[in-house]
Amino acid sequence: MRRLIIGDIHGQYNRMIDALSRSHYNPEKDELYPLGDFCDRGPNPIKVLDYIYSLPNCHPVIGNHDLYLMEYLSHTIPSYRLDNWLRQRNGGLITLKDVDKQSIEWQQNVLNRLLSTPFVRMLDSNIIVHGGISIELMNNHTPIDFINKTSSDISKKEYTDVYDELVWDEA
Repeated sequence: MRRLIIGDIHGQYNRMIDALSRSHYNPEKDELYPLGDFCDRGPNPIKVLDYIYSLPNCHPVIGNHDLYLMEYLSHTIPSYRLDNWLRQRNGGLITLKDVDKQSIEWQQNVLNRLLSTPFVRMLDSNIIVHGGISIELMNNHTPIDFINKTSSDISKKEYTDVYDELVWDEA
């Protein structure tokens, strides 16, 4: 079984499919590790989300754009994050318009999937994360502290102090 890693899809469904096709990706035989940022900017965030979460051997991690969507769908997004998400550069308006057209059932299903998607995974001796783990963060934690933890597993303080770094930091 091959292991493929793909990152920052940003609603670019056709480009994602093209990249996977060029790598001869086989969903039944290969494992896929998407590194978050499934939505925003590109024209097909819904198709990307539906595809990623339909795959049998797919092990995604949350990115900062997915965090925006998760907070929006759970009605917990702070106003400063909503403003940042909807700025043209971040592309959240594209996702917001498409998501709001979807059924409540679809929205709840995607929210549940995002809530159960971890911030960090281990792949053999490699750490799979969207943003990064800084030296400063590592001084207070070990990678095992983060493995397979989802937003449902953590307190609000941990969420704002630690997990934001895992989706934002570019260490």
